[in-house]
Amino acid sequence: MKPLTKIVTHPSNISKEYLLRTVISKTTNTKEELLKILNQKPEFIVKGEIFYLQSNPDAMALLMKTLQTQYVLVKNIQETQIYRRIDPKN
Repeated sequence: MKPLTKIVTHPSNISKEYLLRTVISKTTNTKEELLKILNQKPEFIVKGEIFYLQSNPDAMALLMKTLQTQYVLVKNIQETQIYRRIDPKN
């Protein structure tokens, strides 16, 4: 499948704004790029420890709010949670 974004080789890349500005555009930031990904409404989100967003509270809040309002936890495997979009058609 086509990657959701150019930088998904590792999830922590989204927090590296110097990388985003090189690959995407000079004005992009972590929250904007995360919003682009979430706006694609992926059917599943797999979330482990997201230490790399701790330095960006706005992006962390966006992810957590999206998971709470648009996704349901379907499986918890050790420290990893698998969420499924409540209505994947919308």
